[in-house]
Amino acid sequence: MKEVSAKKLSVKKRKLKNSAEKDVKDENHYELADFVVRHFRIPNWREYNGNKYYPKELVAFLTDVIELLRTEKALCHISPPVTIVGDLNGHFQDLVRIFNIKNEKTLKEEDGKQVFATEKFVFLGDFTGDNQKYNLETVCLLFGLKMLYCNRYILLRGYEETRSNTEFRNQIMSKFPGAVGEDIWSKFKTAFSLLPAAAIVGEKILCVHSGISPLVKRSIGELKEIPKRDVFENLAPIVRDVIFARPCEPDEDGADSEDPLYIFHEPTNTRKFNDAAIKHFCEKEKIDLVVRSHAVLSNGFRFSADKKLITIFSSPSYKDMPNKGAFLRVSQEGVVSIIQLRPTDKKENPEDKKKKKKSGETGKTESAEKEKRSKEKPKKGSRSTVSESKEKGSKEKTEEGDKKKKKANSKPKSREIESLYDNLSEK
Repeated sequence: MKEVSAKKLSVKKRKLKNSAEKDVKDENHYELADFVVRHFRIPNWREYNGNKYYPKELVAFLTDVIELLRTEKALCHISPPVTIVGDLNGHFQDLVRIFNIKNEKTLKEEDGKQVFATEKFVFLGDFTGDNQKYNLETVCLLFGLKMLYCNRYILLRGYEETRSNTEFRNQIMSKFPGAVGEDIWSKFKTAFSLLPAAAIVGEKILCVHSGISPLVKRSIGELKEIPKRDVFENLAPIVRDVIFARPCEPDEDGADSEDPLYIFHEPTNTRKFNDAAIKHFCEKEKIDLVVRSHAVLSNGFRFSADKKLITIFSSPSYKDMPNKGAFLRVSQEGVVSIIQLRPTDKKENPEDKKKKKKSGETGKTESAEKEKRSKEKPKKGSRSTVSESKEKGSKEKTEEGDKKKKKANSKPKSREIESLYDNLSEK
């Protein structure tokens, strides 16, 4: 499939930028570049209420996605540099944030290139989530980018892409009632069932949704031979392990054993594996690192098995928790960096504001604040106001001087990046 160049897409984006609510002219047809760019035209997150999709447009789009995914093997290969993103759980705003965080190379170039059009990405699954309003937007943007840049994007199958996600189905049915809604949901299920199970970055980093499998006898390359099925619920045993198996917690049986252990849990029909199993697996497969997701983490990431395994979670403020998100960047040389995402500030919904106005809550608080300010505010021309203005002026001058010094000495950095953790391969 032919990829669209970053230059052409940025020109297209500039042309469409001013028309934030542009309708699709032909409901039976979609233009792929327009479809993708529509997801980035968000003038104000506070007023954003989702993208507008036409039923026939979505059916045509998903039919093309399914045809593309049929051509991929269950195991994909991609060369660095690449960005690896964990569970998104329908956090559409955070997905857009990730696409807006430039790496050091693109910051230096400052050529206006879009991150989503120039870099490579591996997403570890769980694109939708419970109690998330923008599940549809999240999946459609990822599928659209996969269609545009098929060799730059790998979308792996996660837990949410293996179960009958009733909430996502209900969201689709509320937007598209009747038979067309069922058709759209059915196509999403087929697309999810055709997603690959694992990816290898630069022959040294294995990316999976959750775990490893003892059923891999010779090499991880055996996954290539596993046929992907259209049937949503029918999973091959190795694929089930890759999507559901999880590492043992430190206090669980077998966690401290020096022997590689895979413990089967009958009630959930899943396996657990210890640190020794990860180390043995990496040694056998000659890989340096296994990257997984499928766990909520307060800092967005966690190492285990002597840094042979890293778990990342890319959904900050998950279900209103104060957790950070994290994703990885792998450089051309194989150096791995961790970028953390701070939780976004909670902004009041305009609908909630209207309700408060009706009940008179906002009026009371605003009048109380005005009264408080008028009492505290000194009269014009008084000594206190003169001295305050002098102090303010001198303070502003010193702050400006400090800013100029900092600007001259410091390199440009993204506001979203909280910290970079250096080379994992250093010992």
